[in-house]
Amino acid sequence: MCKDFAQRGLSLAAGTLTNGFKRMPALFAPVIQPFKEKQLSETLFHNDETYWKEYELTESKRNTHWYLWLFRSPSVTLFIAANNRSGDTPIEYCEKLTEVGYVIVVCGRYSAYKRLARLNQRIILAFCWAHVRRDFLDYARSYPKLCEWVQHWVDQIAKLYHINHQRLPHWNPAVPLAAQSIDFNSQQVVLEQAIAQVKADYTQALLELDPKTQKIQVAVFNQPASTLGWINRLCHQPRRTDGQ
Repeated sequence: MCKDFAQRGLSLAAGTLTNGFKRMPALFAPVIQPFKEKQLSETLFHNDETYWKEYELTESKRNTHWYLWLFRSPSVTLFIAANNRSGDTPIEYCEKLTEVGYVIVVCGRYSAYKRLARLNQRIILAFCWAHVRRDFLDYARSYPKLCEWVQHWVDQIAKLYHINHQRLPHWNPAVPLAAQSIDFNSQQVVLEQAIAQVKADYTQALLELDPKTQKIQVAVFNQPASTLGWINRLCHQPRRTDGQ
């Protein structure tokens, strides 16, 4: 890190940098709790987790293999470092939700999130289309003979992204879904019809596939039917086609 700063014209001693990091927790402490309280009152989350190197060993963790959990709501982006990927981190955090209604969690199909929804009945999972799209592309690399078939489903997902992008400019975050404008509702109908068509095509395709291909399609679309609509219907934050 010192070398990186030096290349940018700022020369720092390692001790100066380390001492600065040690001072930071106390400076951030007064604002962390208000951020959490605000986020826990919201109803839409984008969650993810990634491998993270942590070089300070603890009594309970004698190696550097940690995980960084992301909780992103409309107002707050929060990262929590944990020494495991068991799912206890999102479960414990979401136990503190103050919103009385349902809460949408957009996430991958990692089993920890399924466990979260099972233990917290207020959580509705919206599995991310970007993950589904990536899985199809991964299978195309593993099974080259299925590339044409895979591309069909990638194109179907791209169509959903396009329709959703047409819908988003008409979304008014100040009013509920039922009170949106005529322009929004017209795009909403188009999107719901497209999702229903994907589901119908998927159901029909399963009947026509050989066992190996059928296993792939079940794997990548292994989510409740209601979830297919939730992510496009309720998750109104604009996203690029790569899921970011």
